[in-house]
Amino acid sequence: MPQIDAVLFDLAGTLFSLKDIRDPFGVVLYELAVDAGLKPDPKNLATAYRQGLGEAFLEIVSRPFYLHRDLFGQALVGFLKYFGAPPNQEIIDKALEGQRQVTVGETTLRPGCKETLLKLKDMGIKVGVVSNIDDDYFDEILSRFEIDSLIDVSLSSETAKSCKPDRQIFDIACSMASVIPQNAIFVGDTPSADVYGAKNAGMKAVLIVEEGSRRPRPTNDDQIPDWEISTIPDVLDLLGGR
Repeated sequence: MPQIDAVLFDLAGTLFSLKDIRDPFGVVLYELAVDAGLKPDPKNLATAYRQGLGEAFLEIVSRPFYLHRDLFGQALVGFLKYFGAPPNQEIIDKALEGQRQVTVGETTLRPGCKETLLKLKDMGIKVGVVSNIDDDYFDEILSRFEIDSLIDVSLSSETAKSCKPDRQIFDIACSMASVIPQNAIFVGDTPSADVYGAKNAGMKAVLIVEEGSRRPRPTNDDQIPDWEISTIPDVLDLLGGR
């Protein structure tokens, strides 16, 4: 283990579970379908959104920077297309705000998060949150979680003008923490963005895999993490702090 001066965490899927918003977001999708004049089978909502999100990913996420409002908006266009409905910006905007409110209001920190952040700081290690997220989500979530005072670095993709796995967001985060990438660890849940991006920037990468998760697994060697954990406090074990 090299000297570790900073541990930087992803936000969605890492410090909080995406399971928190699954059901509330289903309500947002149902209301969007109703607003579009549809009578959808609720069982098809998740399938329709996954298809729309997949199409949006193919079109957008290869860019070094994009707003997540644009990504999610394009996903909702695909959602409506699945049911044969034309895009309607007014109802899409309403659904986007509903999605934001659900994400900001319904998520909770994973067990042991605050204690882990405090322990890392007690160990003299810089702590940060670095997320592919727009500022109107990021700022409210950090404030509601009351972890602002526990972190040294907070950086959204919108502020960085860079989305993981683009190297710029990692370089900016390390600069903000006053550490070199080789002495920093990045903890995230997405191999293609968090693991590949961190390793490409020279950092060590930790993949958090939630029990029963259906999140993507590494598909090639450059997405294989240095370590894999199942809970946030497991980070302390890697550093000999628990």
